[in-house]
Amino acid sequence: MTPSSQDAPAAVDMHCHLSECGGYRSAEADALILAVTNDPRSWRALHKQDRQPNVTWSLGLHPCIMSRTGAQLREMIASMKDSSAIGEVGLDYSDRSRSTPLEQRRILDNILSQPEAKDRVVTLHSLRATGDVVAAIATHELRGAILHWFLGSPSEIDAAISAGAYFSVNAAMAQSRLGRRVLAEIPPNRALTETDAPFARVGRSVARPGHVADIETYLAQLWDVDLEEVRHRLWSNLDALQGRLSVAPFDITRKKHG
Repeated sequence: MTPSSQDAPAAVDMHCHLSECGGYRSAEADALILAVTNDPRSWRALHKQDRQPNVTWSLGLHPCIMSRTGAQLREMIASMKDSSAIGEVGLDYSDRSRSTPLEQRRILDNILSQPEAKDRVVTLHSLRATGDVVAAIATHELRGAILHWFLGSPSEIDAAISAGAYFSVNAAMAQSRLGRRVLAEIPPNRALTETDAPFARVGRSVARPGHVADIETYLAQLWDVDLEEVRHRLWSNLDALQGRLSVAPFDITRKKHG
């Protein structure tokens, strides 16, 4: 039986840049989509659009665009009470970032220290900063942490699991040796799917919002289960994660049975 079966719940995409993909019309019908944003001003504009019940706009401040003025951080903190998910936030120690690692850690610590961060899903970026992001999750005792496209070491994966984190995985990860190693080490009960559309590629194609069939197929082979079981496990994981939180991004009971 395939994920399109009438008995299977909808696809789950826990990290997608929906606005950069063209908005709602680009998404797979009925897929649950956590639409991340890169800055609080964008989030304020996007989450006021006509609401789609399967899409949640997540309040973010991407580490690559953090400014030194503090204005973005103040706006981020002021908006958190009105959000139902946080992200994309995190650390990026590559050359793409405008801020130093020290500045990034200060800003991330400020965000994660807010009480709202403990009650919501928080999707985290960790390029070349996996250890520091895992340490931040543990320090701030986040209940809803999701490590997006995580490529850390086995010891960092173990530390993240001990800190209660989940991992959102995508088809691009299965295309590299490092990604496949990480996928094999993530426990099935801590996995969620994502696309990171449009910034990930599946072969020669750009990832599309909600289109997680390729990573689901890979997980089915990895876990030695059928595709319908993969989809149900993902929903079970999301249900368990949301059960920790006072503010959940999705009404998955309604989505599953409605």
